[in-house]
Order: sequence, then C-alpha cells, then structure tokens
Amino acid sequence: MSTPQNRSRTENILSEEFFQTIFMQAGDGIFLIDEQGCILETNPRGCEILGYTHDELCGLPVMNLHPADEIDNIQKELARLPQEKIVTVESVFLRKDGSRIPVEITGRLLSNNQIIGLLRDISERKIAEQVTQRLISTDPLTGLYNRRHFFAIVNAILAEAVRYGHPASLMLLDLDHFKTTNDTYGHMKGDLALQHLANSIRTITRASDVAARFGGDEFVIFLPQTDVEQALQTAERLRTHLAENPVPNIGVDLFLKLSIGIAGIPASHEVGSVDMLLERADHALYQAKQQGRNRTCVALTGQTPAKTSISIG
Repeated sequence: MSTPQNRSRTENILSEEFFQTIFMQAGDGIFLIDEQGCILETNPRGCEILGYTHDELCGLPVMNLHPADEIDNIQKELARLPQEKIVTVESVFLRKDGSRIPVEITGRLLSNNQIIGLLRDISERKIAEQVTQRLISTDPLTGLYNRRHFFAIVNAILAEAVRYGHPASLMLLDLDHFKTTNDTYGHMKGDLALQHLANSIRTITRASDVAARFGGDEFVIFLPQTDVEQALQTAERLRTHLAENPVPNIGVDLFLKLSIGIAGIPASHEVGSVDMLLERADHALYQAKQQGRNRTCVALTGQTPAKTSISIG
C-alpha cells in the first residue's frame, strides 16, 4: 500500500537518479567549487574538456586552470556573483597538456557560498567566427584585407598617429599594363599575377603594416610609424622583389611592374581622414604613371609629388 512516506522516499530516489544522470551525461563540464576556489567535484565531460582525470581535478584551485593573462578578467567576472547570482563569460582554460582551449563559463552562487560552474568548449564556435570574420574582411582572391575592413582598421590607427604626433605613410599601388597581361595570358594567369603581388607584399611589409586589395589591380598599404623616406625604401624593395621574381606556375617568365604613389602625414599632422591621405597618394600615383610607369612618386607637401624614384626593370 502506497503511503505519503513511501511516495516521498520514491520521489527522492527518482530525483537523485534524475540529477545524477544529468550530471554524468551532460554535454558540458560541471564543476562544484568551494569557498576557497578549489574544485570539489566534476563530471566526466569536465575531465574530458580539460584532459585531467577526476582525481587530478578534485582539490585543484580553479585559478590554476587559467593562463596568467586571463586571471584578472575571470576574477573580475566572479566578483559580480554576490550581486548577480549568475554570471556567464567567455574565457580560456589550460588543458593538462598546456594547450589553451576557449570556453564559455556560467557560474551560479549557491546559498552556502559555493559555486556551481558550467564549462562549455567553444572551440568550434571560435573557428566558425574566425572563418566568418575572414570572409567578411578579406579579399577572396589574394587573402589581403578588403576595402571596407582596411578603412575600419586604418582610420583608428591614423587617428592615434595624428593625436600623438607619430609618422605614418600610405602607398597606393597599381600594376602596370595589367589589362595587357590578362589579354595575353588569360584571366586565370592574371589571377595568379595578383596573388603573386599579394604574396610579395606580405614578404616585404611588416606585421604592423596594413595591406588591402581595393579592387582590380589596385592595392594599398598603410605603414604606421613610417615616414615617407622609409616608405619609399619599402616601395623600392617591393618593386625590386617583383623585378627579380617572376609570377610562378604560369609557364612563362612574367615579371610584374608597379606604379606607386606615396603620401605621408604632413609635419602639421593636419590629416582629417584616410580619404585625404588616399587622395594625396592617388595624385602621386597619377604622376608616376605620367612619368612612364614602373616607378614610385612621393607627395611630400600638399598634393604635389616632389620626389620620384628611378625606374627599375
């Protein structure tokens, strides 16, 4: 005969089994953390995510699982728990083998001041985000930044350069007679030529420089902490590199030639935008083409190109 006491005992057993099943089978790591910040208990998924055994994790200070550059941020987020009770934050954990793994952590403060935390591996999400960001920010043919993303990056860098009085220069590049190249060798080999130029730009420029394909055969490079004399040296190294290295994998010795216009931040630092710098570089590029192509012109003051490099090739 069923009695309230029997029913209560049955419900307790079912409740324990229910939560035990959830704990053991959960797709996210589950951690119980004591008031001193040490792990009291975890589930199999938590062990799997971090690469530890159950016994290795239990008793371990949870902060030991964070890289040094993440500790301040995670401590700041955990400090919100007394007021907000539940906090969700993205962070990075260290696996047992020392590798970093991006995670989403949801922490809940319990009545006894212990914390129950859910740990979700977001590696695939981060990869998808990176792929998406790459698709919306880069030119699919060359892998360089596209025009929109170039402006987004460089406007901020230029504003900082103007504010602190740092030098900066911009190079506008145009392949000489690229239409003839396409007509002679075909568009597929023309694409290989554009990729060769992009790879050459990567070889010659620094990690801090920002290069983009603006469209067609027009490219742009922004060089922070670089005056026009230094930018001219970079331009000449690029043209020399192209003169010495033909486009690969097309069956003929095709050497690319460039016309380049350079503009730098004037001594007054009165540059309002990247558009203004581009306009000056474009005037210099036009001057390079007017003087016979395959050369670099520098706009030293205003919009008048005042310096021209010798032709190579």
